[in-house]
Amino acid sequence: MTTFKEIANEVTIDYLVNRIGDYTAIYDQNLFRLLDKFSCGLYDGGLWVVREYENGAFAYILPESTIIPEVNSPSMEMVSCSLEAASIAANFYLLNGLAAHAIERGNEDLAEKLLNNHRALGQILSGRMQDIIDADGLRPATPEELARPRQPHPEYKAIRAMID
Repeated sequence: MTTFKEIANEVTIDYLVNRIGDYTAIYDQNLFRLLDKFSCGLYDGGLWVVREYENGAFAYILPESTIIPEVNSPSMEMVSCSLEAASIAANFYLLNGLAAHAIERGNEDLAEKLLNNHRALGQILSGRMQDIIDADGLRPATPEELARPRQPHPEYKAIRAMID
């Protein structure tokens, strides 16, 4: 898997507010609810962590290896995966949904941030890194950044099946 850093629990809220502003509470609440729905009752809480990947994408992850035998995914695809993989898929759904909500509310800047993160997260989990999120938004990766070795997330196929 590609490298990431975990954001310290004591600064998680500040980090998320900095990244997605007043959508942080909506993101937080709906992420837990969505994982509960995906997990067919296997999710009963746990310590979530924010991971920031080398391309600047972030995801709020439940690093739990418990296997869900048949994920109840919105795509109607029955998938077996870990709670961690299901939490990553929940991030994809939520980032896209929150971006649509932001557009409806006339907040195009926030929608762009959410969609940029959605795109960059998909790239890094697939083992690619064409784009980098930095202070100015999304930019193409440099030749040096493109040359760094990376691998897809071990459960990337399951994650894609859940969100496609």
